[in-house]
Amino acid sequence: MKKAFITGITGQDGSYLAELLLSKGYEVHGLIHNPSETKNVDSIKDKLTLHPGDITDGELLSKIIIEGQFDEVYNLAGMTNVPDSFADPILATKMTALPPLFILDAIVKGSKHTKLFQASSSEMFGNGTESPQRETSGFHPTNPYGIAKLFAHHICEVYRGKSVFAASGILYNHESPRRGEKFVTTKIVRTLAEIKMGKAEVLELGDIDAMRDWGFAGDYVLAMWEMLQVEKAESYIIASGATHSARDFVDASAKSLGIELTWSGKGVDQRGVDQNGVVRVKVNPEFFRPSELHIRQGDITKITNELGWKSKVLFEELVKMMTDAEMCKLQG
Repeated sequence: MKKAFITGITGQDGSYLAELLLSKGYEVHGLIHNPSETKNVDSIKDKLTLHPGDITDGELLSKIIIEGQFDEVYNLAGMTNVPDSFADPILATKMTALPPLFILDAIVKGSKHTKLFQASSSEMFGNGTESPQRETSGFHPTNPYGIAKLFAHHICEVYRGKSVFAASGILYNHESPRRGEKFVTTKIVRTLAEIKMGKAEVLELGDIDAMRDWGFAGDYVLAMWEMLQVEKAESYIIASGATHSARDFVDASAKSLGIELTWSGKGVDQRGVDQNGVVRVKVNPEFFRPSELHIRQGDITKITNELGWKSKVLFEELVKMMTDAEMCKLQG
């Protein structure tokens, strides 16, 4: 029986990955920061071995990895909300840049057979000029989170050159009903569901013209696993390969709720009006991100050709899945 260790196991990605590994017969361990926040893994909690601790505690990580002698380690923990990294850049760096180095050092010192998956991010590309981005595209991060992720990505490449199996998946926006409350996609589906139920009046967003490459988290964790089942560690783009605007996300969610939106205006004056003539969506400049990137799209040629992976859940399916989940919550 294979053994795996997941940092961030109670998060969106970690919970889907834990379910996948259990279905494949793994013994699954995970690092858990807050024992009271386990809702994403409550249904499988009795099948997991959870280790309480902080992702920034290098000694603890080293001890767990060396004693555990895991076949696979998946580093998914870290600060995941970009605006938070501006609010506390030091913590963002501690949580995002250093843990993979702790893990790599532990592998070298006492668990050389262990394979590492590092969750890299499309935020590393920042405002680069090439689109779609591929594994060889230049990195130009524009926020502390992206810079910390880039350090982690590069340190994996350095250790890969030292014969450590360290694979990096450059993850693009991936969503699910388990997405955290701070993310704009959750805000969209939740507020529109509340509008449908008469519990909210209007949805306020930032740059609704920004284009993103959105996929389903459940698909992406399969790519993570497949990257560790080959003989040679590589870096791969993990994305859907398609782009949609934030307004497209709003439209798809509204449509699934039976809300017909008509758009008017330009820039910050854009408005989405429902079939009854009521303004339901408007742009609020306060929600624009610092150093906002207008478009980001991943080129999945490498991972498709070499591993045979591609995203299965289509954009409209993903949005409906998330919207339906919010309606279920509101209806009790």
